[in-house]
Amino acid sequence: SCLEFPRTKAKEIITVCHLGHLVGHVKGNLLSRFQRTAAKRRLKKADILVAISKSTANDLLKLGIKKEKIRVIYPGIDFKKFKPRKTRNKKFTIIYPSRISKEKGQHIAIEALMRLPKNILDQIELILAGYVNDFNYLNELKKLSENLPIKILTNVSEIEKLYQKADLIIFPTLMYEGFGLVAAEALACNKPIIVSDFPAIREATGDNAIVVKPGSILALSNAIILLYQNKELREDIAKKGREFVLKNFDLEKEFNEYVKIYESLR
Repeated sequence: SCLEFPRTKAKEIITVCHLGHLVGHVKGNLLSRFQRTAAKRRLKKADILVAISKSTANDLLKLGIKKEKIRVIYPGIDFKKFKPRKTRNKKFTIIYPSRISKEKGQHIAIEALMRLPKNILDQIELILAGYVNDFNYLNELKKLSENLPIKILTNVSEIEKLYQKADLIIFPTLMYEGFGLVAAEALACNKPIIVSDFPAIREATGDNAIVVKPGSILALSNAIILLYQNKELREDIAKKGREFVLKNFDLEKEFNEYVKIYESLR
């Protein structure tokens, strides 16, 4: 979106969320090559570029941005909202809270559920929840989930309540994420999580997660079985993960880091 704004004489800070589509992590075409050139030229004009993860900072370096222009500031989490809450579910409840769009891989979650043994499937409920970005894809998901213990909730206003309801949260995204806020918010709520193996998501969890190959239905299914059967492992991931996010992703810490940057440009 920074491409839409002309460079002015004022000092300029641009926050960069992800660059996967510009640095070869997504299959390119003529348009993406043009976007890469235009973005590179525009980003080079900024005074400071704030990357939301070290992974995104590395992608900036791949674009040819000078290291001295780059700062890393992790997104802060509202720990007053995303906090532990005891829950009792009739069934083992798995939540995937994310934008409903094909690159987020909700279909992978559904197909992984199909591979579960019947004795486990009978004890599980999957809830897909998020803003609908693609209504055609939403209809595909509804058809795919017929006769399965799956609910699809759209445009949820208080998503943190779903995090708190979960026994397990999954994040099988197919997108080269710039951070992985879903994963960090899950751990803030003291929930175990399964995530796709992308560098920024590992940063967001501090490796306090079960990590699976992106797009692997079998790997996700096996990971669900592992955590369903192992309460001690679920509790260990959740406990260590919450300690990690509390230490690293505080909103006040994020604010103070931005203040330092703005003051440096005065």
